[in-house]
Amino acid sequence: MASFKFHIPITAWEKSEDDNPMRIGGIVSTGSLDRQQERVVQDGLNFSPFLSHGWFNDNHGQKTTDVLGYPTEAFRVTKGDKLPNGKAADKDGWWAAGYLVNTDEGRKVYALARSLSKSPNGRGLGFSIEGKVGSRDKSDNRRITSADVHNVAITHVPVNTDTSMQVLAKALMAGHAVENPGASPGEGFALRSESLD
Repeated sequence: MASFKFHIPITAWEKSEDDNPMRIGGIVSTGSLDRQQERVVQDGLNFSPFLSHGWFNDNHGQKTTDVLGYPTEAFRVTKGDKLPNGKAADKDGWWAAGYLVNTDEGRKVYALARSLSKSPNGRGLGFSIEGKVGSRDKSDNRRITSADVHNVAITHVPVNTDTSMQVLAKALMAGHAVENPGASPGEGFALRSESLD
């Protein structure tokens, strides 16, 4: 199988009462044509290797010290779906989230992501999926029809420009973003999203 790399912007937010508040997430893949002129069929992606033993790494680095964090979830989204950060998905794709580790490099990347979220020109860090291509479309070799995702890189050179990076100063989360407060006292959810933007 051939290797592949695709880049998508990320989101960073804090989770209240958490030992490690450096939670990150975002759309890590879409089916759009990227700047490398390749397209990935989203239903052909398998994130199980990433969730089982994969990492968030520093710009595709291969050294042990290039590990920046670990995933906690990855799931398929379709255009218009409500994302855990409270926004609607612009495209069909995959959302992944996890934590950066509390190291010098992890803290630097998280601080950089938060600073770039205020960039007036919309620039930001991005995600890049890594793994093994299982198959390509026989009539169009640039169309990847199946692949296993092993790691997700955090990078400053995203190839896919479909989604913009969003950084949330603080969010309370119970699984995913919760919007329904319940109809009466004691009903609904203990936590729901809070944006300080």
